[in-house]
Amino acid sequence: MRTSRDPRVVVGVDLSLAGLQALRFAVGEARRRRVPLRAIRAWQFGPAGYGLDIGPQTAALADEAAMTVLSAFQQAMGGLPDDIPVEAQAVEGPPAVVLVDQAWCADDLLVVGRSRRRRFGPRVDVRCQRTASCPVVTVPAPVPSSLAALRRELVGEAEALLRSSGRPRSAA
Repeated sequence: MRTSRDPRVVVGVDLSLAGLQALRFAVGEARRRRVPLRAIRAWQFGPAGYGLDIGPQTAALADEAAMTVLSAFQQAMGGLPDDIPVEAQAVEGPPAVVLVDQAWCADDLLVVGRSRRRRFGPRVDVRCQRTASCPVVTVPAPVPSSLAALRRELVGEAEALLRSSGRPRSAA
């Protein structure tokens, strides 16, 4: 049985605009709450592969999922934040199940991007809201007309973060 632990912010990671916006929101919340951030990329091997030797394909999918997490931080924040503890992980399983399982403490906050499309059954954000034992924040994608302003804001935040950490500035 699970026991209580310190709260944290858990965020589902993908490379959609809503996913990148959710990552930015989650980092801000972790900073505000002064808690660790747990960035999770859920991945699944399709049912067509079961019964075959899927070891190499499974390893490749896990590696790709891990690279997606790093890419999302790079695209959304300019890299991993160094002012909060971050645990990034690729976990096999259905996204909503994985995310709800990762944010099991009532003091956690689960952050997911609000999906516009629906493939099979309810969207991941809706499933998380229905089944999570902690608060769930769904973050929409930015409005297209504000993407240029968002880019300027991101570049400004990244430059300020680089100045405060003493790292040399890279070209944007």
